Amino acid sequence: MGTLQKTNSTRMPNLELLRIVSMLMVIMLHLFTQGKVLQSVTGGVNYYFTWIMEALCYTSVNSYMLISGYFMWRTKFKWKRIVSLYAQILFYTIVIAGITFLVKPSLFNAVTFSKLLPVFSGNNWYISIYFVLVFLTPLLNAAIRNIKQSTHKSVIGILFLAFSLMPSVFFNADPFLVNAGYSVLWFMYVYLVAAYIGKYNIELRKAVITIMCLMLVLVPMSKFFMDLYHLISGNYEIQGTFFYTYNSSPVAVASIGVFAFFLNLKIRDERLGKFIIKVAKTTFGVFYIHTFFIYRDFIWEKIGSTKFVDSPLFIPYCFGIVIAIFIVCSLIDFARAWLFKVTRIDKLIEKISHVIELRVRLE
Repeated sequence: MGTLQKTNSTRMPNLELLRIVSMLMVIMLHLFTQGKVLQSVTGGVNYYFTWIMEALCYTSVNSYMLISGYFMWRTKFKWKRIVSLYAQILFYTIVIAGITFLVKPSLFNAVTFSKLLPVFSGNNWYISIYFVLVFLTPLLNAAIRNIKQSTHKSVIGILFLAFSLMPSVFFNADPFLVNAGYSVLWFMYVYLVAAYIGKYNIELRKAVITIMCLMLVLVPMSKFFMDLYHLISGNYEIQGTFFYTYNSSPVAVASIGVFAFFLNLKIRDERLGKFIIKVAKTTFGVFYIHTFFIYRDFIWEKIGSTKFVDSPLFIPYCFGIVIAIFIVCSLIDFARAWLFKVTRIDKLIEKISHVIELRVRLE
């Protein structure tokens, strides 16, 4: 699926650009949900914009996992990846919680303190699931390397029927506990799909990619159709958001289409590629900083996330606030990376990783 574009690192600027775009979409999702925009916008252009953007942004988390699976299936398990990530999370948890406690102590209570332990306290579903998936990669990668292509393809097809198509057809029925994509089962499935694309260098034509991406149209259309049905019938038994899940068939197919589009994208300017890679390295920090559970709701309220829901300024406001949050959090993570370097925390992470590597072998 296109030629690998490499700089002096193993990162591909086209997929790193997808990482950045995906994080912008994640922030938009959080603006709509955590910022209570979805429940506040009532009609008109802003209503349709919100639900269309919500559908588009649902490809973001799948895109992240596709990027991970595309690279990680061929690599050995490294404790440094885990230790480095946990050190970053722990740093932000201590610093942000400390500052928040000094500035707004009323946000803290016994439950808050019990949720401060990163990953294990379950205050961030994505991070908890991602850590479990990383520990499963030695098993997944061994299977991926040794099974035949036909078997790999069949497994992907069968799991698509079970994890995606069936819940979509039967209005989010969940017999296999995929939990709308909020589960390690769904992450494993997306990982297997990405590994298949990478291992067999699957190429999709532009027409196929376009059709896959256009599947996403079904998501907001289903919402608007059900709005009309509710209005005419007065029956609200079936909600119109049944396609708004990470594992719904339109979202899953469109996510692969978006991934394929960026995989085929050519970024020929070397300086631009290096810049994209540098910014993309901060996306995890952007994610953790703006979703920190203690002040999340308080910050959205102060930003005034619902202030413009009935205003012509709503659409530019949404894009503006998303970009602003990304830039601010990205700059903070650049500062964190610099601090880790000058204080030699990076060296300490390497030493700790090496010690664990000697005692616990997972590859």
